[in-house]
Amino acid sequence: MLNGSRFAAARESGEARRRKEKGVPTHRVLVVEDDRALREGIGAFLREEGFRASCVANGEDALDLLRAEPKPCLILLDLRMPFMDGLRFRRQQLEDPETAGVRVVVVSGRRREEEEEEAERLGISEFIRKPIAFSELLRVVVRHCDHPHPHPHAV
Repeated sequence: MLNGSRFAAARESGEARRRKEKGVPTHRVLVVEDDRALREGIGAFLREEGFRASCVANGEDALDLLRAEPKPCLILLDLRMPFMDGLRFRRQQLEDPETAGVRVVVVSGRRREEEEEEAERLGISEFIRKPIAFSELLRVVVRHCDHPHPHPHAV
């Protein structure tokens, strides 16, 4: 869960200021997380760091948003959610040529080997564990958004 002091310290990192000073474009990130406090906290953190964050509570809403808005450079995806879980979301995302190339990083609290193996089969190679270390989150997002690379499952 979010820790108020860690969140405040991460926000004060100055990364957003450095990105703006360097003229780095604002990248979009889609956060798919059913825990409202965590979803809102991640979204606020990313916005403070200079990203455009869209946040939804499940895979179904994520697919709708992904198809309706300009594509994000990255999706931060929880695996266990109501209505449509993360792995089902990813399968459907890969079926659509318009959305298949968007990178996905799993953000998950429980480590289940079979879920991780399935995620890897679906082209997800990176996992961030909960509770989230915001410095790690920022490094992952910056790496994927500042150096976009086509996804191997992209059509």
